Amino acid sequence: PTKGKCLVYQEEFPTEDLEVHASACGDWKCHMENEEDVLHWLAAQVDASKEFCMCVSRTNLLECGLILWQRQKNSSPVNPLKVTFMGEAGVDTGALRKEFLTEMIAGIEIPLFEGETGKGKMPKYSLNDLDNGLFRVAGEIFAVSLAHGGPASKFLQDWCYDFLLTGNLENIDGKDIHDQVFSSLIQMVEEVADLTSCTEQIINCGYTGPITKDNKVKIKRAILLHSAARRTTMLRQLREGLQLYGLEVMERNRELCRGLFVAGDSDEVDSYYIVSHLSPTMSEKGTQKHAAEMQILNNFQDFLQVLEAGFSY
Repeated sequence: PTKGKCLVYQEEFPTEDLEVHASACGDWKCHMENEEDVLHWLAAQVDASKEFCMCVSRTNLLECGLILWQRQKNSSPVNPLKVTFMGEAGVDTGALRKEFLTEMIAGIEIPLFEGETGKGKMPKYSLNDLDNGLFRVAGEIFAVSLAHGGPASKFLQDWCYDFLLTGNLENIDGKDIHDQVFSSLIQMVEEVADLTSCTEQIINCGYTGPITKDNKVKIKRAILLHSAARRTTMLRQLREGLQLYGLEVMERNRELCRGLFVAGDSDEVDSYYIVSHLSPTMSEKGTQKHAAEMQILNNFQDFLQVLEAGFSY
């Protein structure tokens, strides 16, 4: 009998049964119970018709990885990611891919995002990175990492996550935006009685009302909205990258997926939490000692992930 493929499970079913199965799948997408359900769905969206191959150098891994990711022409990130480290023998059975994704997620956080430590981050206002499409690449890497069992990008601020799924600036207040650029201006507005010394800065944030002490709440609100609005272009490009497998499931399960992106959303201490909070003093990049130290960190992370999975050595 004629068969069709389920887009969720990538399995074939007789055509006459496919409609019934599709209906059940649709209901399942709307009633996922945990993050594992979401990750299972994402993994099922990977197109196995060809491989997305990356041969990268451990030297300047982030810079090389971003460039090579954009240069791939014969396949797409929607295909299974296969990683080879230049000059190293070995077949990628998943460990090399996970190592690459872990390094890329951790590396992307530093040059493309900013915010107060422990309070989540938002995209940097960087028109150069936007013009080079790096926020789109970052979104694709976030999606690929989730679909391939890599780490989640758990460092965004709440309002950034909400914007990625809705396209709207929702429920923004002072506790939601942590902007190093405008925090001093907000503090100044709060503390000084005479606002004439910062009139120009306030106007540049888009505030058009009377600049008086009676309007401090409105002025601070305008500064907060300005801080968020100037980054929405970067967030839209990040969203384009996340669309690699579609955002339908995350949009339907918004709160369920929050812990995959938002900093501090979960109190669980896992391998990602431990490794991402390590800040060892490393030897100079390019030296044998640095390579050995990186291998120790990778082995430590592998050990923690094995413990999480319930296995023992």
